Amino acid sequence: MASKHLPDLGTAKRFADILNAPTAHLYCPEDDLAKLLLELNRLTHQQRVALLKKIRKE
Repeated sequence: MASKHLPDLGTAKRFADILNAPTAHLYCPEDDLAKLLLELNRLTHQQRVALLKKIRKE
C-alpha cells in the first residue's frame, strides 16, 4: 500500500507563499477550483468582497 506524505500546515503555507498561491490551492483536488483559487488570489480584498456580493446577488 502506497503512503502519502503531506507537509504540516506551516510548511505548506511557506511553500504556497513562495508560489504566490493560497495554501488552499495546494490541497484542492479539482483543477477548475484550483484555477479559481489562483485567480481569486490575484484580486484585492475589496475586489473579492465585490465579487462575492455579485455572486450572492446582494
